[in-house]
This record gives sequence, C-alpha cells and structure tokens, in this order.
Amino acid sequence: MTTDVVMKDSDSLKSAQYKSGYKIQTYDDGFGPLWISRNSLGINGIVRAQTWEDAYSICEDELCIYQKDLNGDSLDPLTAELVEELGIELDIEKEV
Repeated sequence: MTTDVVMKDSDSLKSAQYKSGYKIQTYDDGFGPLWISRNSLGINGIVRAQTWEDAYSICEDELCIYQKDLNGDSLDPLTAELVEELGIELDIEKEV
C-alpha cells in the first residue's frame, strides 16, 4: 500500500535533500500534494501542486535543471515509500 506524503494547506515545503546532504530543487505552489519529477539520471525536483497538470507545468517553468529525457521522464505522487526508498529528507514547516 502506498501513501502520499500528506501536507496541510497551512504547511509549506521549505527544502528537500538526499540523506547525504545533496540538495534537491523544490517548488511550493501553496497547496496540494507533493510530486516528484525524475528522469534516467535521477531526481529533477519535488513540487507541490494541486494537480498533475499543474505540477508538470511547474516542472517545465520553474525547475532550471528540467529537460526532456528520451530515456524516460516521470512525474509521480511523492509517497512515503518513495521518500524512504530514495533516501530523501523533506523540510516541511508546519503552522502552529
């Protein structure tokens, strides 16, 4: 069973990085689930957007490292399982 990484609308995604400390580019559109953009070389970035279409548009417009990869691109919901599998640490600021 996969479970999406859940954020409240009042929370904000501050940053993401691999457990090794290498930064992952992020973009927070204010609300919605987290999406992970990957290609054959690794992670392009993590975005927060309401829909898949919004997330895809953000990847094209905001992620400087985003390029179409003929070997395969993917944009998927970021699940707790993926966070663990890929060794990602998320810095989510919770509103108190």
